[in-house]
Amino acid sequence: MKNLWLAVCIVMGLGLIGCSDEIKIENFDNQKWKEDPNGCNGNRAQLRTALMASQSQLIGRNLMEIKNLLGKPDGNDLRTRGQKFFEYGIQGGSICDRTRYEQPEILRIRFDALDRVTEISVY
Repeated sequence: MKNLWLAVCIVMGLGLIGCSDEIKIENFDNQKWKEDPNGCNGNRAQLRTALMASQSQLIGRNLMEIKNLLGKPDGNDLRTRGQKFFEYGIQGGSICDRTRYEQPEILRIRFDALDRVTEISVY
């Protein structure tokens, strides 16, 4: 019985350690972000400031936490040494409207080989 209690405590402890906090960003509506693929509706452009102000909160987070926050990326890129990049359109430019000749504005999130965020940039 003592061993069973110890096993239950270990499993519960590992479960608590393994779970991460949901990312909460002030003035950021992640549902609006997710519902605006490539930034074509303009919602992502309005949310950019709040997201970029919280960069330090995102560094070190894992890939699944970012997907839960921002949804499926509009694009991704795999590089050498296990690096990955997620790309989210902020303002779609010519992606959304073929009659406009504007470069899209992209949020790019870089992950290391352990799927942790190492860099966030907008270009």
